[in-house]
Amino acid sequence: MKRLIKYISFVWLLVLGYPVFAQPCNMTGTYTIGPGGTYSTITAALNSVRTIGLGGPVVLELKTGYTSTAETFPLAFFGIPCISATNTLTLRPEAGAANLQINANVNNTALNMSNSRYITIDGRPGGTGTTRALTITNSAAGGNIASFSSDASYNTYTYLNLNGATTSTTSGVIAFLTSAQSITFGNSFNTISYCNIGNSSGNPINCIYAAGSAGRKNTGNKIQQCNIFNFYAPSISSTVYGINIGANNTGWEISGNSFYQTAARGNNSAAFNGISINDINSGGFVVQNNFIGGTAPGNGGTTMGYNGKFTGILMNTGVQNSLVQGNTISNITWRYYVSGDIFNGMLFTRGKIDCNGNTIGSQTQQASIVSTSPYLDAPEINGICVNLNTSQTSTDSFFV
Repeated sequence: MKRLIKYISFVWLLVLGYPVFAQPCNMTGTYTIGPGGTYSTITAALNSVRTIGLGGPVVLELKTGYTSTAETFPLAFFGIPCISATNTLTLRPEAGAANLQINANVNNTALNMSNSRYITIDGRPGGTGTTRALTITNSAAGGNIASFSSDASYNTYTYLNLNGATTSTTSGVIAFLTSAQSITFGNSFNTISYCNIGNSSGNPINCIYAAGSAGRKNTGNKIQQCNIFNFYAPSISSTVYGINIGANNTGWEISGNSFYQTAARGNNSAAFNGISINDINSGGFVVQNNFIGGTAPGNGGTTMGYNGKFTGILMNTGVQNSLVQGNTISNITWRYYVSGDIFNGMLFTRGKIDCNGNTIGSQTQQASIVSTSPYLDAPEINGICVNLNTSQTSTDSFFV
């Protein structure tokens, strides 16, 4: 009779939809990785986490002597039993650590975030302060640092140096991809903040790339206070992007970021897009307080020299209101290189845009944006251009 009652109870739990794990799910606390630590590698630590499961918050701390030479890439952050908004997983340097490196050379991804949730990768020693003590690099032209796919949601990357060299037009140093899962219906509510995102062995085509799935849009992701730089290709037939948000994305926030080049770009440069949002069926985007130009954060350093087509911010969106405010585009020397090159500080080709408080150039600095041309014909230079494509009639931009 007791066996029958236990059997009925187990079946009743399954009917109710309660998760049943073979693992005890009792791992909690802080574990160290590196020489003399709990684990020798991140790979081993993650294998243990997946085997045991989380009974509370778990922190994996990289010791001062940690190196990534024995890691197996990609590092897999999925399949962790009992992970939740309270049972979280954090990877970070230990207090006092500095200049730690995770180095990969793989033509896929270094950190696999497929179907991962409640993961934080924090570059600050001990998780406090503002020092970026962890650099993650993928030097392969066919790879990226992290790919968020298959419902990867509620994850955070913060205070990291992220160096990539991907030449793929459908990936980036950080890539948000498709999802067939139905938990959050997309790769959603992730945050990338206070990171340096740039080049490694070569220049990436996209620093951040996003293309989701129909019916499962990537929603509510945030890119905040990051330095995004050296996205470049020496080809006039290419286009490079600091942030490239394509179809099936909605409601992203892009705020407080700096977009720049640390070296002057010569002839045959790819078309430049600082921020591009291109989904005519979505809206609710917030693009505010970003800086485009210069050779350092905040439009700082020397002037950013660029040849070829230039667009600081592109919005090609749907009927739901999007906000573009407080952005500054300045400290740029632009060269008209071939016929048809255009400089657009901001380009709105479709959508419903609340555009206010932006600065194109400077009210105090002379020659904040300089244009040169080797030809007799004058180049087209626009501070803000609305509905450049005359075949589109659905632009409904309003300015306050």
